[in-house]
Amino acid sequence: PLMSAAPHDTAHPAPPWLAERRAAVNAWLEQFLASRELPKRLHEGIAYAVLGGGKRLRPILAILSCEACDTSTATDPLPPACSLELVHAFSLVHDDLPALDNDTLRRGRPTAHKQFGEAMGILIGDALLSLATEALLTWRGPDDTRAKLMHELASATTRMIAGQVEDTLGPSSNDEIDPAQRLLDIHRQKTGALIRAACRMGGLAGGAALG
Repeated sequence: PLMSAAPHDTAHPAPPWLAERRAAVNAWLEQFLASRELPKRLHEGIAYAVLGGGKRLRPILAILSCEACDTSTATDPLPPACSLELVHAFSLVHDDLPALDNDTLRRGRPTAHKQFGEAMGILIGDALLSLATEALLTWRGPDDTRAKLMHELASATTRMIAGQVEDTLGPSSNDEIDPAQRLLDIHRQKTGALIRAACRMGGLAGGAALG
């Protein structure tokens, strides 16, 4: 069986409105992952990476953005919201790898590659990225909106990876770059891209007309 999602902070419990949405995200993720037919070891690694805690900031932002849309055409925001969380989990698993940040702990536990081996860590991240697309495709809504959701998720993921490149490998030329501006650009891409996408994807699920 898949592991249950651990609470993020038992010393400072979330307010009820936040805890309710976080629980909904955790339940959706657990059910979705349980429905995938994968090798047992890969299944265990994915569950370890996704269901072992976390703030669920991005999916909750998506849910709240959907709820903020006062329309009669609002749809279930959980598939797009959870697709973002799967991309976020992918980024953490790969960022922790020896070739990048080489971290040994994540959320107080061994990182995925420390727990399952480096090769499996790479494959866990790979699978999480494709599972994010599968999760989004479970969303039931207009085809044109689904295409917009896919574009938001894909473009934000690309920007996030670009930010990781700049953060890990540095500038790609010898041109002088203002350090403060470079740091801001890294944050806008590596962290900000998925947060922006969360608000936009939630709005799309809520029926908002976004440019």
